[in-house]
Amino acid sequence: MTVSDTHLRANTASGAAADQGGGAIYNDGGELVVTGSMVEANKATGAAGSGGGVLSLNGSLDMAWTNLNGNTAPRAGGAVEVNGGSADLSNVNAANNSTGAAPGNGGALHITGAGTVTWAVGSVTGNRAANEGGGLWNSATGTFTATGITFDDNTSPEGPDAYNDGGVMTVNGALILPGRASDRSRHPYDDNADAPGTDGPRGVGARAARWRGISGASRPRRRHRSGRGPRAR
Repeated sequence: MTVSDTHLRANTASGAAADQGGGAIYNDGGELVVTGSMVEANKATGAAGSGGGVLSLNGSLDMAWTNLNGNTAPRAGGAVEVNGGSADLSNVNAANNSTGAAPGNGGALHITGAGTVTWAVGSVTGNRAANEGGGLWNSATGTFTATGITFDDNTSPEGPDAYNDGGVMTVNGALILPGRASDRSRHPYDDNADAPGTDGPRGVGARAARWRGISGASRPRRRHRSGRGPRAR
C-alpha cells in the first residue's frame, strides 16, 4: 500500500492487544510506503494498543518526507510501532507524540521483537514516554540505526531521547549500550570527541551511556518492562 501527499488526522484504533493499534495506518505483514504526508493527532486506545499513528506488524515500512505530530498510544510507539519486520525512514520529523503507562515506552518510535529500523535525517522533539525512551526505544532483539537526527525536549524517567533494552542501537554514530539511560544535560558531548569512559571517538562506555545525547543530536537510554508474564516490549 502506498500513501502519498495525505493528511491523516484524528483517527482511532481500539484493538486491545500489544500487536494492535495504528490509529492512522495498520500494516499487517505487507509493504507500506508513506511519502510527503502528515500523520497527526491519531490514537491507539486499546489497553495495550501500540503505534498511535502507524503500526507495522511483521511487514516493511518505507516512510519519507513525512511529519508525525501529536499521536498517542497506551503501550508503546506514540507515533510509530515496528513489531518485527523492517522500517526505513528518511527526512521524517516526530514531534509531541506520547505513550501512556502500559508500560509506556518509545514516545516517538518503538521496536518490538526482532524488528530492524533505519532512520536517516529528521528530528525527534517534544515527545514523551511514561517509562522509557521519550524519543526512541529499541527491543532486546531489535536493530536500530539513527543518523542525522536532531533531538530536543523529549522526556521520560529513563532515556529521554533513546533507550536500548538490549539489542543493537546506534544513534548519530554512538553505540547505545543495553539497559542504559542518558542525560545530555549532564554530559553535553561533542559528536567528534571522545566521551569519558568510551572506547575511542564517539564510542559509548559505561559512563558515556549515561547522557542525553551527542552534540545537539542524540540521547541514549535505559530499559523497560511491561506487565506480568511475557513482557510486551
